[in-house]
Amino acid sequence: IFDDKNINLWLQDAGGTRQLTFEADNSKPAMSPDGRYIVFCSTRAGTMNIWRINSDGTQPVQLTTGTYQDLPSFTPDSKWIIYRTGKEVRKVSMDGGPPVALFRREVQGPATSPDGRLLAFFVNDQPASQKWHIEIYDLGSSSVVKRFAVPDSTTPFNGMLHTPDNRLRWTPDGKGLAYVSSFGGASNIWLQPLNGETFRKLTDFKEAEITSFAWSEDGREIVLVRDTRAYVPVLVRLF
Repeated sequence: IFDDKNINLWLQDAGGTRQLTFEADNSKPAMSPDGRYIVFCSTRAGTMNIWRINSDGTQPVQLTTGTYQDLPSFTPDSKWIIYRTGKEVRKVSMDGGPPVALFRREVQGPATSPDGRLLAFFVNDQPASQKWHIEIYDLGSSSVVKRFAVPDSTTPFNGMLHTPDNRLRWTPDGKGLAYVSSFGGASNIWLQPLNGETFRKLTDFKEAEITSFAWSEDGREIVLVRDTRAYVPVLVRLF
């Protein structure tokens, strides 16, 4: 949540809502599959790095150093965090230590599959055209195994000011990938099945932007954040 000064993490559950971070900018959180930890991006050390806290917000630990790391996601065993830098995809142990380079390539929105075998991400082969694709990388064989087209006007960047979370989302059963597209003029969630079927739209909003979303554990529901801005008309008299 942006409070006119910094971006901070909040947790909402059945017990209510509480703030987890209180300094610098903190964004793009991911909770470990075992529910014990949250990793996120933070500028509290001066640059964008990956940090870890307990699920109640206590005991912050810096996991990476350097000039820029982004979009962390957990492996299913909660032991590793996969993230991207400007030109590389890496992983680092939940306990910290030296990072391990997975491959050198500029990607957007990386997400680890539920079984931990695959990594999906957006790629743009011709930056001047802004034509994006989804590729799926096999972490075992170190190779790209699938590639999908996306609707026109689909981009990992939606123009929002305060760091929208535009990573891909695997369906809980690992059989598809969901993402946000502005195809048709409004921001909606689309689904790409891994079996090669054509992408299809899951929501049908007519306005506003989706800044983040997540699946329920059973895959039957999606929770999302939409930027529904209110506009106030102002009369200006020219002199």
